[in-house]
Amino acid sequence: MTQVEVQFEEVTPIIDGARVVGMMLYGTAVLASADSDDEYEFYVKSVELDTDDCRGMTIGRSHFLFRGIAAELQNDSTKLGQKMQDKFSAAVEEDGQPDPDAAREERRERVMEDAR
Repeated sequence: MTQVEVQFEEVTPIIDGARVVGMMLYGTAVLASADSDDEYEFYVKSVELDTDDCRGMTIGRSHFLFRGIAAELQNDSTKLGQKMQDKFSAAVEEDGQPDPDAAREERRERVMEDAR
């Protein structure tokens, strides 16, 4: 399961169908693999705000700000949503790459076994 921590800036959430003009949120979100057939599909697992009023505040999934921020981060028709998709896709690709240290260790173990 892929997870990646991303920073976001100047997110203006949509709450109850209306963009909240004048509200810009900053913080960190964790994007995680969605349970689907598409390995590149993600959901927002957690959000931690980083603004003067609520620095370090983690907001729950049922909170209206969480839902508004998550909707913006997952909206692939916006530049921000596309940026988040690119970051998550890069993390998926990185997770799929073989670990060079593990491959080296495996080769070393085979050589040791063959030498016995």
